[in-house]
Amino acid sequence: MKIKSVLLHQYENVSANLLWCPPLPEECSHLLKSSLELLQSKGYWVSPFPEGDGLTINNKTYDPKIALNDLKLCFEWLEIDGPSGNAQEAVQQLHAGRMVRVRYLVPVDKLLQWPDIVELGPYNIHRPVIPRERPVNSHPWGRSLSDIEGIDMDTDWNPFTAPAGSLAQLLAYPLIEGVTEVDASLFFPVGAGTCEYEPLVLQITEHADRVLDVLRHIYCHYRTPHYTPNHAGVIAGKEFRTAFLMPETQNLKWRKVTAKGQVFEANNVWLGLELDNSPSSSNDQLAEIASGIVANEVEGHIRSALRMRGQSFFLLNDEMRFLSLVFTIDACTFVGKKNGPQHRQHIAAFASGGNKFRFDEYLNSFDQLYKIRNKIVHSGSSFAELRVNAKDQLTQIDHILFCCIEQAVDESWTTEAEVNAAIKTRLTGFGC
Repeated sequence: MKIKSVLLHQYENVSANLLWCPPLPEECSHLLKSSLELLQSKGYWVSPFPEGDGLTINNKTYDPKIALNDLKLCFEWLEIDGPSGNAQEAVQQLHAGRMVRVRYLVPVDKLLQWPDIVELGPYNIHRPVIPRERPVNSHPWGRSLSDIEGIDMDTDWNPFTAPAGSLAQLLAYPLIEGVTEVDASLFFPVGAGTCEYEPLVLQITEHADRVLDVLRHIYCHYRTPHYTPNHAGVIAGKEFRTAFLMPETQNLKWRKVTAKGQVFEANNVWLGLELDNSPSSSNDQLAEIASGIVANEVEGHIRSALRMRGQSFFLLNDEMRFLSLVFTIDACTFVGKKNGPQHRQHIAAFASGGNKFRFDEYLNSFDQLYKIRNKIVHSGSSFAELRVNAKDQLTQIDHILFCCIEQAVDESWTTEAEVNAAIKTRLTGFGC
């Protein structure tokens, strides 16, 4: 089977490029040398890219049609396409579908204090550089981000003095380190300007934000929403999302990428989260699930619930937050088509952990909360119109969702059938 490639023709003082996706199969690597020699014998100057993903080609009498025919003759093992339209689109299509692993560093705002490093499953969160207390040379990524001469030797250097656009600016913030896979075509955007890398930046920063959803799950609640860390990559007062990417492939270079934030992107402008100690190792499973390491049906629902609970803090009004939490409870508990008393009992039994006292407490609470839910959904009521305290309702519904997530993890259920069998057993034991 031939290897797909794209020919970008020579024009003016710009040489032609023949591009393919690395790495070449071993059998093609052996053919490359003879193909180069054959092309050179036809009067072309040719130089392979050091990254192994193409060639630079030049000829004083370059003719696009003749060059395409010559290349097809010399590189019979390549399927060579000359771009019929936009060259950027042709290159993007060449790389579409090729998944590459990317290690990243994403800054986070409103995560204020914790030990030197937070290790949660596949994620690490590094403390920022602090003058005298934690200089650049003690930061695990300090040297990689030191694009200002001498800062790695200056214990008094303050990262907030770094000029705009500098990599060293990132050292002023906690940095989430993680690994994910992305489609290689996102590294070859079409067009230019602030939107070109938006899909790539959004995918990376959302993957980083998943570990913050775990911290939000463990530490954040509606009694003190001002302790919530911001979205990963979003810094208060800055208009761009930011990430530093380290692709684990030869032909893609390390780079900082930025993109415009979303139109209604919420920020915490209050205090932010402080941690005295690292989260316990028991939360590693949550972090793995949040990152996308999902082993079964129930873990898929846990991942979704973690995301929805963590993101509920950033919705624009209390009614939206409340409804989001209610709907997430339904999905997390596999309540299915149950309604009325059966619906409420199923959720209370799920959250209770098999404890009859908690079941009664959650059933009574959820009954009252669901009446409020119905008035918001069916009558368009607000908490103010209903004359109820929004913070109280959010705290109660959020606590039930928290218990449901914890139960789904602790019980190690794997399928919907297992969940429903366990809930049926609990309800029978409760006399329902």
